[in-house]
Amino acid sequence: MKQFISEKSFPHEHFTTTKTVGNMKDESVRKSFLISLKLNPAKLVCADQIHSSNVKIVGASDRDTFVGGCDGLITADKEIILGIFTADCVPLLVSYGNGELKAAIHI
Repeated sequence: MKQFISEKSFPHEHFTTTKTVGNMKDESVRKSFLISLKLNPAKLVCADQIHSSNVKIVGASDRDTFVGGCDGLITADKEIILGIFTADCVPLLVSYGNGELKAAIHI
């Protein structure tokens, strides 16, 4: 992201999946969140997490989907937005170069 979002301009209380502030697993909340960041929701790929060590490589055909059976995503597609959900776990977000390679991992 090239610019920081001020608290006043950001329409969501937190980057969280708690239902009291907006459950990011809810498609309408997730889309609203991405649109508020000027990101295209159709480019999002999320992991359908299973608490494993599985990481999947994703590409253009995975856009606007949940990829099953993994807790991490990696892509070389600069257009893809990777999504990972956390509660009491830590998200690991990695980017190389100018987004040529990126990963989102649920640890």
